[in-house]
Amino acid sequence: MNIQSLVGGSSSILRRLAMACAAVASVLAAAASASATNVCGTISTSTTWTFINSPYILTCDVVVTSGATLTIDPGVVVQFGPNMRLKAQTGTISAIGTAGGHISFTTVSDPPGFGIEIVSGSSGDGTFDYCDFSNLNTGILYGCCNNGPPAGPVRHSTFTGCTYGMQAYHGVQHRQVSDCTFSTCVYGLNYAAYADFTNCVFQNCGVAGADAGGQCNFTLCTFGNNPMGVQSQTGQACNLDRCTVTGNTIGIRGCDLIRRCAIENNATGIQVNGVPTIECCDIFNNTTYNLEMLSNTSVAAPNNWWGTTVATTIDAGIRDGFDQVGLGFLTYTPNLAGLQSTTSTCACTAPAITAQPGPFARYNGQTATFAITATATGTPTYTWKRNGVPLANGGRISGANTNPLVINPVARNGSESAWTDSGAYTCDVTNVCGTATSSVYFTALWCAADFNQTGTLEVADIFTFLNAWFAGCP
Repeated sequence: MNIQSLVGGSSSILRRLAMACAAVASVLAAAASASATNVCGTISTSTTWTFINSPYILTCDVVVTSGATLTIDPGVVVQFGPNMRLKAQTGTISAIGTAGGHISFTTVSDPPGFGIEIVSGSSGDGTFDYCDFSNLNTGILYGCCNNGPPAGPVRHSTFTGCTYGMQAYHGVQHRQVSDCTFSTCVYGLNYAAYADFTNCVFQNCGVAGADAGGQCNFTLCTFGNNPMGVQSQTGQACNLDRCTVTGNTIGIRGCDLIRRCAIENNATGIQVNGVPTIECCDIFNNTTYNLEMLSNTSVAAPNNWWGTTVATTIDAGIRDGFDQVGLGFLTYTPNLAGLQSTTSTCACTAPAITAQPGPFARYNGQTATFAITATATGTPTYTWKRNGVPLANGGRISGANTNPLVINPVARNGSESAWTDSGAYTCDVTNVCGTATSSVYFTALWCAADFNQTGTLEVADIFTFLNAWFAGCP
């Protein structure tokens, strides 16, 4: 056999392999296409969208009602038709992915799908973890108004290429948004209200990284490369703590509390409206102004680092009444002599748990008290959880957000539908500097002497036992 025939034979084999691969790819594509599920209309009984039937394509609005829960499994892709929305009206959306199996919410056409809507005012709710929202009109919209428990958390999720990553109207209880990224949206947040954002990133948005409404807290967040990093109406309690604001045209506008933040390398660092608290920040190397006054009200901003201790250099980076008649004046002394993180003036100590309850148990009908001891700068908040789920006051539970937590009376396992008081209890103790978490395992015991299981020992237990005995109960 000559070389040419070998080459020719190899070429034939390669062609056959290529044809086989193409055939397999065609079968797989057909199988994937066949697995797509069109969805439309009302979901009034609890339903699960599974990975094997993904993608789910919304051909009209899908509305979860009647207390039903729509569970979306890890790895599922949800595709929205033009202007279609997935709405939790009087039900719940539970979209909990994993680090290796994100859930995707995206659009399939132009105009884009609307996205997720949570109707908080009529008991709609939703929890989202490891989810990706892309190319939608609105990733998640929270409708007005929620006077009940806080909406479910949003964690480890991305909002990319949306008109609004998240929109939220007024409620009462703060929902928790953590470890999320809002990027290349027109607005990362649009009029978000009553929410706490922790360790989130807002970057490369077309108008604003975060357009915050009332009662928003941003902790350990980053705002980068936006025309507006974060803005709020004055007096709406928009608070920033330990945030990084860099590379924006305007870093911060209108926020009421700016503490321990790094505000550097923006065109304008802070625009001040009203009388905010600005303290323990690094505010320097902003190219136009480090700080610009917008109203005729004077403001004190002591204990900040302006990149220098030379008053004339600090003044050159501040636009106030000395530069334009009608503007208020900024008083910045005493100023720090170095970065806020290096000074004792701005030292911040996170809570520490010094004593916590050891593992313990109580019988049904008894009282269980969970008490801890913690040290913290300022007045900390307490959040008790059972198996990772925050507890709420009501019925047998009190002190869910204080110290101690009390369960009275303890319920035996199975005495309430899908519930036992047994489990792992934790308490997050939080101040402006951080969080410490206590942990204890609790076991709810059934008292065998409480034969009729009323939660108390009584004469009736004897007669109940005797009745069972004479009835032949083994």
